[in-house]
Formats: sequence, structure tokens, C-alpha cells
Amino acid sequence: MDGDRCNELIELRDAVHIAEASGELTKLVDAQRDPVVRAVIVMAVAKGFSWQKRFSDARLTLNHAATMVGSNHVSYPRLLLAIAVVDIKEENWKAALKKLDKIVRQPAVALNTENNRVVFEEIQRNRGIALFVLRRVYRCRVLNLESDASRSSQMLERSHLGR
Repeated sequence: MDGDRCNELIELRDAVHIAEASGELTKLVDAQRDPVVRAVIVMAVAKGFSWQKRFSDARLTLNHAATMVGSNHVSYPRLLLAIAVVDIKEENWKAALKKLDKIVRQPAVALNTENNRVVFEEIQRNRGIALFVLRRVYRCRVLNLESDASRSSQMLERSHLGR
């Protein structure tokens, strides 16, 4: 893959030339064989759709990327989170919460990796916001307590490892 060209197109997308960049990124996807690299490029296309408020296109694109990498891949939870974030941008909090809860309940080994610690924290943060917006304060409080316990456990683990 031409990494420089991909980065150039992402910069073009970020400079508000979204339609042009998305078209070129889509061409790169078609030329790419590695499903993970394809998924990364597709996520960039979906982000452009989101910026254009083309949420159904963004969701469809992200679902396609999730299918490409498969549920056992380390980037799968990140893709599922991105799909839930599309619902959040549409202010469809119920759908977003349902997706976020599903990610956490899945026995996905990928979510428990060091690479996805930030993804897990983002999922938990968005779950808390959704619960608050939906006025499910008790569940929001329980989630906050679980999050505090998890953070304390991580800090204790790191102190034992000398980090």
C-alpha cells in the first residue's frame, strides 16, 4: 500500500475536501488486500461521512469494515465503538447504549488487550453518558463505581510491576 498517499488523502479529508478524499480512499480500499489495512482506510472514509452528517453511509461503511476484520481481531471493538458513536452523533442514545453494552458483554479477547484499554475506557465513558442522558442514574452510578474499582486495580497492578 502507498502509505504516503493514504496519509495525504486523510489530510485532504481533514481539510474539508471530504468528498474528494473519500472517493480516493475508497479506490485505495479496492486495491488493498490486507483486511486490517482495508478496515483502517474504511474507518477514515466513515469518519468523512460522519462529518458530512451522512450517518447511514458511515454506519454501513463501519459495518463493512467490522466484517472485513472479523470478531476475533484486536481492532474489532474499536470498529464496534465507532458504530455506536454514529448513533451518539445522531442522538440515538438507546441504540448507542445497546451497542456499547453488547461490546462489553461479548467474550471478546480483543477487548482485554493492552492495545484496547483506551477503547474500553471510551466505551465505559460513552455508556455513562448514555445512561445519564437516558436518566438511568442508578446504572450510571454502578458503572462509575465499577470504573473506579477497575482503575484502582490497574494502578495497583502497575505499582507491583514498577510502572
